[in-house]
Amino acid sequence: MIDAPVPLVEAGVAAGGFAIAHLLSASPDERMLELLAGDRDRASWPIHNEPTGAALDVIAQGFEPDAVRDEWERLLGNHPDAVEFRESRRRGLDPDVLGPDLAMQYATAEMSRTHLGPHGPDHLGVEIAYLAHLAAQLARAIGEGAQEVVAAIGSDLEGFRREHVDAFSSDVLDELGERAQTVVLRAVPGLTVGFLTAVDGLIAAAASTTAVDHSAS
Repeated sequence: MIDAPVPLVEAGVAAGGFAIAHLLSASPDERMLELLAGDRDRASWPIHNEPTGAALDVIAQGFEPDAVRDEWERLLGNHPDAVEFRESRRRGLDPDVLGPDLAMQYATAEMSRTHLGPHGPDHLGVEIAYLAHLAAQLARAIGEGAQEVVAAIGSDLEGFRREHVDAFSSDVLDELGERAQTVVLRAVPGLTVGFLTAVDGLIAAAASTTAVDHSAS
């Protein structure tokens, strides 16, 4: 059993993931842009690693909220020339097969339907939200010392990332980074990579936790 509470670095992975999922899935609202504009608020971003820090430094150059919203609609919204964020289209998979399969995984893990928003289950923003959902469950299980649950969720988290997110996210993020002009959208790929890096750390923490438990038994 684990006596210590979940470290903040682990608990913050989910919060950062949900924030990024929101940036990928919906035009940033006033509150989100205020958080990104303020030095103190940026410093409180829940994930702290090199890719995240570099992305936040880009945002620190300053931005016009209306320009960010306009560009979001052009690159991430329903514009005909928007970046393609759906796994099925990026990988040439049948959405009528992939979509229901992903939706079943989300439902089994009890992810709130609010994270789906207006997008299909294979939208990168939704898949990032699912990783964040699993990260929250995993951090909680680590804190509670629930070793079997830690092992199961850690396996699900790693498997989903490798099978789905890693299979197409680099192409999406590369295209977004190349086409974005505003500092906020230029930073989104780095923030996403920072989240995925933190997920790797959380998976490693889960593996270390279960290894310690087995060695003590």
